[in-house]
Amino acid sequence: MSNTSKETPNPLVQPTRMKPRAAAQARWKASAMRLLMVASILLVTVACSGAGEFDRRTSSADENYVSELAGALDAAGVDFRAPRDGSIAYRSRDEDTLRSIEERLKKDIAAGTYVKLESEEHKKQFISLLNAGRKRYRVERRPDGEWIRWYPSSDEEAREVTVRALGSSSAVRATAKR
Repeated sequence: MSNTSKETPNPLVQPTRMKPRAAAQARWKASAMRLLMVASILLVTVACSGAGEFDRRTSSADENYVSELAGALDAAGVDFRAPRDGSIAYRSRDEDTLRSIEERLKKDIAAGTYVKLESEEHKKQFISLLNAGRKRYRVERRPDGEWIRWYPSSDEEAREVTVRALGSSSAVRATAKR
């Protein structure tokens, strides 16, 4: 019997003949490429989501305001970064909290009484009176010196505390903003 008939090869099945080592290398390369693709997709997803990044920023030239805002954000438990350029970076999820704190601070800043005392002794005496009366105050640095801003309950109280701190001295410049 002679074998003169040849089988026609199936065009859908193409035999591949690789050496075992080459086949293992090809499988390893394919696995590495899949792993690299998955890692790339994850990296791009995390980078674009901004989850955990400080993606919002607010700034002010008034360093007293920035300091007050940072203190209020810290007290409210908001994560933020305050570089030395007068800005505060925060997360977008904290936008509403930041805006309500800013609004409250701006109202506080608009109110209050400013007092500028010329001598250190009078400043210390005035601050000790404010502390004794449990009054809120802050020392603000301005181009013309240090001013103490405090929040009296009335204009009469503002005059009374100032007179007690100074006696009859004229070493004060006070401006009431109500």
